[in-house]
Amino acid sequence: MKNKANLRSLKTSILIATVILLSSIPSWAVTVTQIASFGTNPTNLNMYIYIPPNVKTHPPILVALHACHGNANGIVNDWASYGTQYGFIIIYPDNPKASDGCFDVHSTGTLTHNGGGDALGIVSMVKYAIKTYNADSTRVYSAGYSSGGMMTNVLLGSYPDVFKAGTAFAGVPFGCFGGAADNLGWCATCATGKVTHTAAEWGDMVRAAFPGYTGPRPRMQVWHGTADVTLNYVNFGEEIKQWTNVLGVSQTPTSTEANQPQSGMTRTRYATSAGVVEVEAISEAGKTHSNIVRPSNLAITWLGLDKVTNIDNGNSITLHGQNAQVKIMRHEMSKSVSFMVSSFPERIDLEVYNLSGKKVHSIAQHYDASASHEFSWEGKLNGNSFCPAGVYVLRVTANGQKVGNYPFTFLAQ
Repeated sequence: MKNKANLRSLKTSILIATVILLSSIPSWAVTVTQIASFGTNPTNLNMYIYIPPNVKTHPPILVALHACHGNANGIVNDWASYGTQYGFIIIYPDNPKASDGCFDVHSTGTLTHNGGGDALGIVSMVKYAIKTYNADSTRVYSAGYSSGGMMTNVLLGSYPDVFKAGTAFAGVPFGCFGGAADNLGWCATCATGKVTHTAAEWGDMVRAAFPGYTGPRPRMQVWHGTADVTLNYVNFGEEIKQWTNVLGVSQTPTSTEANQPQSGMTRTRYATSAGVVEVEAISEAGKTHSNIVRPSNLAITWLGLDKVTNIDNGNSITLHGQNAQVKIMRHEMSKSVSFMVSSFPERIDLEVYNLSGKKVHSIAQHYDASASHEFSWEGKLNGNSFCPAGVYVLRVTANGQKVGNYPFTFLAQ
């Protein structure tokens, strides 16, 4: 009887342990699909893609990049829950080199627009996803750690026409590994923090990757541990110098926050005169390369992937007892945003604000009682530089009285 009681107790323990184990498995664990043929692929990368069950009709794309000695499978669950939550596509490039699995961040090809290397293969994956899944070419982002962080720097530098923003955990600046002599493409001089340049010199490297390009440049977020000896902390400062120069903002931070976004971290931001943050840098005190904190959720927020992706909406409003409607629309060809206001016998003022409450553009003032009117905004700060993609607020005022605020997503040029 005692043995039977022990057996029942053992079975109960196993059952409880099984329930605990099953309940600890993330409900968002997913299976990705390998795409065998996706276009030009000079270095024979593998492509894996995750299409969430609730994928948007015109979804953004995140390119998620693994580290050296890693692979795509090892980082699937770092990002997939957010793809499931927000309905965007995730591409997982995979470098199958048995020796190290590092991405090519050193060759002339990868550091040149349409020049070849791993960068061109990854861009082919993006173009395949845009065509095959009706993905949004105006909302393509990159994020990665270590080699993946270095490749994020490369992709944003070589293909500013493809990528809109990036997050690099423990990376190095664009071009820092350039010309690496050994056959694995490792540059010990850069890795140990011995490669430094002026901000203009770093910026020129990026600009030389795509000569003649005059369009908007992607925003950059960088993270680094102060005790990193694999990719020395010096590289963190060099990344800041490079991307502030490329994006035309001062190397002097416009804000510095201790213990943000987490305890032991320092966050600096580099914004335009209009308050648009183009570069964000997070320094992690005492963290080494292997134990740097890599909060995927904060990267998702920086990239704007947690924002709504459907810009079309209709908002009924009442103007002095009369019904009217504000409809916000996105034009696929011009990428501009239109605000359609139905007829009413009032003066209307339309202004766009960012989420910090700063006015970025005044759109229109108009009198008319007989017709609807459409006012267009191409996404510039009062006609000058382009705003970054993200959520903005349309403020409607009629005859000097506030009618309402209407959030919308600007998808950028």
